[in-house]
Amino acid sequence: MVLNKRATAVLAAGVLAFSSVAAIAAESVNFVSWGGSTQDFQKEAWAAPFSKASGITVVQDGPTDYGKLKAMVESGNVQWDVVDVEADFALRAASEGLLEPLDFTTIKRDEIDKRFVTDHGAGSFFFSFVLGYNESKVGGKAPSDWAAMFDTKTYPGKRALYKW
Repeated sequence: MVLNKRATAVLAAGVLAFSSVAAIAAESVNFVSWGGSTQDFQKEAWAAPFSKASGITVVQDGPTDYGKLKAMVESGNVQWDVVDVEADFALRAASEGLLEPLDFTTIKRDEIDKRFVTDHGAGSFFFSFVLGYNESKVGGKAPSDWAAMFDTKTYPGKRALYKW
């Protein structure tokens, strides 16, 4: 059963988002995330406890696919109820009408750090990028900012960046 008949999707916010969906749910919630250990942890940390507490099955799907989400919304055939997306996509998708507003009559917005919640989503986990270096290779002159990452004269050698 697809819960959202308006054919839009919601950003994952852990149990917070599920509590909103639960208010209108009858049997199941279709949740999509990134797969792998990330989704395994999400299932263990809050999808399974939500199912146990509510009796609503959380159907796992993935990986998150922005093109597929947009195509579902545009075709009027949305299969996902809760979607784990990155913050920049959530903001853009909300402005494009791809996400439903969250129901803050069931979600306690004031209990979420205001930096990580919008009308259409809330952060479900946080991460950061760090500047790491090998002390034996920098000769006692540690890089102190991201400009150093690209300063190949002062800091010669290989670089590694996360590939999106």
